[in-house]
Amino acid sequence: MRQALLALAVAVSLGLAAPARAETVVATGAGAPTATPQNLVAPGVATPAAAMPPASQGTSAGLTMPDAKAPDTKAPDAKPQDAKPQDPATQSAPPAAAAPVAALTPAPVVIPRSIVAQINLSRQRMEVTVDGVPRYSWPISTARRGYRTPVGSYRPQRMYRRYFSRKYDNAPMPYSIFFNGGYAIHGTTDLKRLGRPASHGCVRLHPSNAATLFALVRDYGPGNTRIIVTR
Repeated sequence: MRQALLALAVAVSLGLAAPARAETVVATGAGAPTATPQNLVAPGVATPAAAMPPASQGTSAGLTMPDAKAPDTKAPDAKPQDAKPQDPATQSAPPAAAAPVAALTPAPVVIPRSIVAQINLSRQRMEVTVDGVPRYSWPISTARRGYRTPVGSYRPQRMYRRYFSRKYDNAPMPYSIFFNGGYAIHGTTDLKRLGRPASHGCVRLHPSNAATLFALVRDYGPGNTRIIVTR
């Protein structure tokens, strides 16, 4: 102790001692408290880092640091006033509106234009269907005994409004529709025998019915006309 005081006195006299920051009460051997400087050191002696109290803590001299601010527990404002607008590049595009669905309407059923002349040799009748709908039913005369009317499915080959037979006495054959070589559907003047076999092989019709069929075939075209002969 005496050596420390002596060193202090020398330092003061030379102006080399640092001012004391605080005093610490030290108990002497006799029990009497003696005030001693805490941070007085001789010149050239380093001060231990542990001797310096942390700047953020209170000192033994009764200095206290202010309490840390308690965290704010209030709920944030639902609509902040200073909210930063979002970058348009990072904004998600709104969902595209669904395209309206057009009402589905059924497509109209298109029936090809067609004529079918169904000739039945047993019944001696012709049934005419136009565009799939039965339209006419007429009595006919086909080949009598010793002659034949060919059976099968045919297209019209040539047509004549006025025609005369070169083979059978120049007989008139108005509204002729030839369907297989010299075989034709045509009008006749022998009306009494319509409904039974009477011809040399052609299909005879009443002249008015022959004119009706002739006009239909000319209107629809031979490509849309089918002549079917069955027994």
